[in-house]
Formats: sequence, C-alpha cells, structure tokens
Amino acid sequence: MIIRAIVCLGLASVLAIVLAIGCTDLECDPEAMEVDGMCICRTGFMLVGDRCVSETDTGMNDGGPDTGEVDDAGTDAPMACGGACMGATPHCDTDTDTCVACLGDSHCDETAPVCGAGGVCGPCTGPADCSEYPDAPVCGDSGAVDGTCVACAGDSDCTDADTGKCDTGTNTCVPCDDSDQCTEDGAGVCDMTGESGVCVECTIETEGTACEGTSCNPATSECTETEVDTVPDCGRCVADSE
Repeated sequence: MIIRAIVCLGLASVLAIVLAIGCTDLECDPEAMEVDGMCICRTGFMLVGDRCVSETDTGMNDGGPDTGEVDDAGTDAPMACGGACMGATPHCDTDTDTCVACLGDSHCDETAPVCGAGGVCGPCTGPADCSEYPDAPVCGDSGAVDGTCVACAGDSDCTDADTGKCDTGTNTCVPCDDSDQCTEDGAGVCDMTGESGVCVECTIETEGTACEGTSCNPATSECTETEVDTVPDCGRCVADSE
C-alpha cells in the first residue's frame, strides 16, 4: 500500500507514519481520525482491509495460536499466506506459503476431481477418482467429458431398470428404447409397452428367447418355472403359452 500521510500525534509530538483509508462518506473506523478529508489510522493501529486494528493483534480469526510472548500475550500468530487466499485460490499451501486451488481432492469438483501438483484440480483417470460423487461415479474417457466424473459413459453404466440407456450427448441415464441397452443380468429386454422403456427379464413377445422354454408372466415381466404347452385344459396358468 502507498503511504498516504504522515501525522503528528501524542503528547510528545512523536512523528508516526500511518496509512490512510479512503472514505468517500468520511465515516471513519472508530480507531481512525479524519485528516484533510481522509480517514487516518491512529498511532498503534494499522490498516487491515478497510479497518484499523491494533498492531499487536490483527483481530482477525486466523485460527492460529497466540505467540505466547510475555509482553505480547494476546498477539495472534501470523496468518497463513498473509490471509490473502480467496477466489479461485482459496487455500494456503503452508509448505510454499502460496495460495492454491486445492490441498486435497475434497477441494475439487466433478469437472476436475483430482488435486494434483501445485494445488491445481485436474482430470480423473478412473472410477476411484469419482467415488465421492454418487450421481457421477464414472470417469469419462472421450470427448468433452474426458477426465470428468459423469453419470455414464455407456449403457453398461446405467444399472437402474427405469433408465437403462446412456445418453452420450448428456452422459446421463435415460429410459431404454432398445433391448441392446439393457445390459443387467435378469433384465435384458426393453419393455416399450408403457410410457417409457423399462428393462425387464421378459415380455410375452420375447419369452421364447428370454425364458428359454418357460413362460413369461406378463404381470411381473419375469420368467416362470412352467414350461410352455404343459398346463392341461382347465389348469391354472399365468400366460397363454402355458
């Protein structure tokens, strides 16, 4: 900061160098005085931000221990990085006394989930790097999402029966529209009879291949243990094929 004024204060008329605070409304800090249209910190106080604070204690919550000196017991320890870390680099690397974007992966997000060298958030390299994001557990490996955590990169990443297809345009799981998108064991058929596609074990149309000789119960879309064409006339059945 530029020294703005030299003010003579005190009974002994000791010449003290102080810092001026620009005050457009001249509402000075309680520990400042107005001099020639400017707010000036009094002797024994220094400028921190827009406040005059004691030179022996910054008055800021720096989280550090007191110095412990006998004649200065209330003094806070110096703030890490001078208390200057904010914005895109809000964390202080105390080893280098520099402000950085991250000190660990928890300081990053799914767009760049790994805290790398120099305290910079960078790309993922595998699913382990995305384990902190339940809605985006997959590490993208191509295109615009390469190295970012996303919901899916392919249909096999979509394990919910109601959303068996991976929309690679948005890398989100959406309802199926083809059985090839249903990759889960026991739910390899896309049932399109409802408002949206659902991955199920079988449908009446697919029971021949999906159930391998047994019937498909249309009420549950599951294969039964009843072989087709084995229920005698007037017997109890769940599908016409029985």
